[in-house]
Amino acid sequence: MPQIRLPARIYTTPAGARSSDDLQYGDMTEQQLRSVFHLNDVSARVNPD
Repeated sequence: MPQIRLPARIYTTPAGARSSDDLQYGDMTEQQLRSVFHLNDVSARVNPD
């Protein structure tokens, strides 16, 4: 699997989704992240730094 080049844009909010309610929670479940993107470590927390 090729390594990701950083910094990388993982997600961009669709135009028109400007409500803060839309930005509080992800649209994908942990299972979807694991199966679709083959992620092994899905954190419940985000480190924005």
